[in-house]
Amino acid sequence: MATQPAPRSYQSWTATDTAPDTFNLDAGKYGLTVRAGVWGTATLNRVLPDGAGGTFLVPMTAALAANGYTVIELPAGKYILTLAGVTALTGALEQIAPGRMGG
Repeated sequence: MATQPAPRSYQSWTATDTAPDTFNLDAGKYGLTVRAGVWGTATLNRVLPDGAGGTFLVPMTAALAANGYTVIELPAGKYILTLAGVTALTGALEQIAPGRMGG
């Protein structure tokens, strides 16, 4: 049985033009910030087994087509950021720590 990389709460990309490797994340609320030199689309997908030895992708965000920031709630698991027509994408996916209200 293969060992899985430990989940984590942060992933970043620097000036990439191709889909980066898959990565594991802990469950939680995340902030996704992206910027690109030229935009096509970028989509955060969850990677799941297909039951036949392969995998399939489940979109966790709508296709992003501009620089920006979005907040998403994610279950623990394996993810990949897929790119189409994007050049020089830089960004980060960071877990948002629960805050504490005054008092």
